[in-house]
Amino acid sequence: MGTPVPPIDESLLRGFAFTCRPECGLCCYATPAVDVDERRRLLTLDAATPFETEDGAWDQIGARPDGGACHFLTDAKCRAYGLRPFPCRTYPIHVHVGTRPQATLVLACPGLSLAPLDAWSARPAAGPPRGLEVELAAARTEYLSVPVNSWIDEGRRSERMLLKRLARRGGAIEPELVRDSLRNSPLAIDLEGGVRLPPPGPETPISELPLFEDERLGIVVLRGNEEDEYELLKVRETGGAPESLGQFPAIEPVPSLDPAALRRLTGYLAYLLDRDAFLWSTYQELRTGAPEPLAAGLASLRDATANEVVVRASVRARLRGGDGIRLTVEDLDRGIRAMDGDLLDRPTMGRVL
Repeated sequence: MGTPVPPIDESLLRGFAFTCRPECGLCCYATPAVDVDERRRLLTLDAATPFETEDGAWDQIGARPDGGACHFLTDAKCRAYGLRPFPCRTYPIHVHVGTRPQATLVLACPGLSLAPLDAWSARPAAGPPRGLEVELAAARTEYLSVPVNSWIDEGRRSERMLLKRLARRGGAIEPELVRDSLRNSPLAIDLEGGVRLPPPGPETPISELPLFEDERLGIVVLRGNEEDEYELLKVRETGGAPESLGQFPAIEPVPSLDPAALRRLTGYLAYLLDRDAFLWSTYQELRTGAPEPLAAGLASLRDATANEVVVRASVRARLRGGDGIRLTVEDLDRGIRAMDGDLLDRPTMGRVL
């Protein structure tokens, strides 16, 4: 009899509500992975389905060029909805496997309410998620089809080796103690010190840039330019040259947050600290040579993220005609939505379902 497979930790889903917005299509600007059976069924539906292979691992459904949507998205509707592969069936749920399997939410998704973040730093008791039953069932089914226990063993070995290495450099702190110490520590919005997570530069392909859904404009991507400005580009479902929506330099004074916006940002950072993918992104940085011990590395990443959320909130406010200086909770939400998918795309030492 084999070792029992541990259940997915679903605590980061609690209290959230989801209602898919079919006219959005944000999740369709991707190249979802497919297994052998899914590939066969999609070819039966459309013999011209384009597939790509990344690192010799999974086949992926191709997207249209220049940041266009998945081959199957037509007029904001999926032509393969009944046969969609598991990444599409589980969105906006994201499962990361390090030393445990943990589900989180892709908070870039406009169908998710962000109100539960307000009290997240206190981690109150909350009810089960609403509207995610189908996606959660799909995630659980897919989870049982992969070698979870070997992934967890691999994650535990990697974590032990990294923490031993940090201990020799005077940075040995248990990950949970680090997270607990940071949850309620002071946060400084210091944009003059720069940010560590700007969007990629102009040489990056459009399809690899962070993106968000704008209620009026549709799907928009962010990129940086040589003057350290943000350029926003509207992409089309069918692909082709994107439309520039303008360039947005850093602004002075530093944007201010009203009390509701500050509460939302503080809760979002607490949520990130509870997210294993965030911790394991720090592991990846430390493994590849970043000098800080775990506590300093995670604090630096948290604070840089806070600053970058404010920057993106300011840029989106200006895109909508605001001044970008006085930010409301609605502005802050747009900053989170423009940031969160970018964070979850960062490489980690763990595995992603």
